[in-house]
Amino acid sequence: MPTPKQPQDRKAKAEAKGADITFAHDGHRYVIPRDRADNVELFEMIEDGKNFAAARAFLGTEQWSEFKNSVRTADDRVPSEPTERFLNALMEALGNSAASPTS
Repeated sequence: MPTPKQPQDRKAKAEAKGADITFAHDGHRYVIPRDRADNVELFEMIEDGKNFAAARAFLGTEQWSEFKNSVRTADDRVPSEPTERFLNALMEALGNSAASPTS
């Protein structure tokens, strides 16, 4: 029977270290400050279907604008397909940081 890994064998997640959450998407790097990620009300917004407002709150208006400008078309639209991929990447980054070595 294999022995369980000891805590020092586990890679510390961002939340456990109190670090900001960083993730890359389509060649851009985004940072979610730890204090913003630790906000149940933002997760409630997601649950209530207010994904754009939650993303803007997690990232801040500057990074949210940077993302939109990175996918903006020549006719000044922000298409839904790359935005959906971005929101999925954002949610994955938040989900990956939520696991704690003690859970």
